[in-house]
Amino acid sequence: VVNTTSRPGGAGGDLESMVADVVCAMRAAARRVADITGENVEVVPIGHSAGAHLAALAALADDEFAVSCPDDPAVVAGFVGLAGPYDVARVPDVAFPLFGVSPDADPDRWAAGNPLTYASSDPALPALLVHGSADALVPVDFTEQFAEALSSAGHAVETRIVPEATHGSIFDPAVSGDMIASWLLALAP
Repeated sequence: VVNTTSRPGGAGGDLESMVADVVCAMRAAARRVADITGENVEVVPIGHSAGAHLAALAALADDEFAVSCPDDPAVVAGFVGLAGPYDVARVPDVAFPLFGVSPDADPDRWAAGNPLTYASSDPALPALLVHGSADALVPVDFTEQFAEALSSAGHAVETRIVPEATHGSIFDPAVSGDMIASWLLALAP
């Protein structure tokens, strides 16, 4: 578990550090399990809302953000996104604090922080994208657009739109826990 909102200095152009925190945590977790069990393990980042955005970047572009990780790369087996705003270009006012600069002032930085940029990365990587039909904060079409981009690039994508689930309820284990657990179990060799 990584809490990227408690980084010293807070928000304000720190997206790269937040994604690096997730990537480095995945690598550290994989190393610790390997140290204990003697076996290499695969990791699956899971995130909700802004965390889904970070999980997608960590899974699809981990080498881009892992410049300061002390551990070797982890084998990423897939990723799970719950109600993610995957196209930050569509929400520039909300995403601005992550970048600290407008998309017009630094379009390359915004492209590098947009999961859609990496949709064609590692097409063997599967994804589970879950969204509530009653989400009034992040529209369902963010998930549908990202699923289409990933599918078009060759990813195996399972998209679940949960009837009546809201942005705040989609991550409740009673709402999405079984579908996430089943999807993760299906990944196991």
